Amino acid sequence: MNKKQLIDAGLTEEQADAVFEMHGKDIEKLKTAAEADKAAQDNLTTQLAEATQQIENFKGMDIEGVKAAAEEYKTKAAQAKIDADAQVASLKYDHALSDALTSAKAINKKALRALLDEKTIKLKEDNTFEGLDDQITKLRESDPNQFHDETVDPHIVAGAQSHSVIGDKAVDAARTAAGLPGT
Repeated sequence: MNKKQLIDAGLTEEQADAVFEMHGKDIEKLKTAAEADKAAQDNLTTQLAEATQQIENFKGMDIEGVKAAAEEYKTKAAQAKIDADAQVASLKYDHALSDALTSAKAINKKALRALLDEKTIKLKEDNTFEGLDDQITKLRESDPNQFHDETVDPHIVAGAQSHSVIGDKAVDAARTAAGLPGT
């Protein structure tokens, strides 16, 4: 249909233009809808191709192998957590024991630790030890040289004998050699 046919059918020129304008709007709506449908179709085609490729990839997979690997990883992760917790507990124990031996005024903490029966020592939640005080008391009695003596008065050493460097021939010679005036 064209404008001349509408005018021949009895419409005025303005009416024919209005009909073409409305018809043009309807065509634009249909074009927009067609373009949206085409984009959706392209998207679905792409998704279908990706899904088909993924299915092909799954066909080559060993599902039982994946399940076994997942279980193995789960076991390894659990063991790693146990190992990490044991390492943290060991570090806490070592640090707390070192602090306790320092508080007990041990001279050589490594040597004193070798004399302890660590199987009977238990670290409590408050970072104190159960059974350590008894062992330290026994070691103080049997080997007092392992601990700093708390009753010994400090020994003050008098200053060394000093003499004046003014008028010293060696100092004067060194100053002259350095280009400095003598004393």
